[in-house]
Amino acid sequence: MDMLENLIFWGMTLTVAGKVMVILAALALHGKISKDHKISDAVVTEYHKERNFVLLGLALIVIGYVLEVVGLELLPF
Repeated sequence: MDMLENLIFWGMTLTVAGKVMVILAALALHGKISKDHKISDAVVTEYHKERNFVLLGLALIVIGYVLEVVGLELLPF
């Protein structure tokens, strides 16, 4: 792998790592808020729906990353 390929690989990797960290922080916050008894059941239900979309988004980010890395032949698969 030459220097440009290394930069592309690490740039993509760090970007995905940052997105995953933001998603995990949002999920943790939603988990704490949904356990708080000061909010209504309707809000908790919405949090659970949002969590499912967030998990789907996380899966799509990871799958997209793998496809990009393999498609650009940045890893020897």
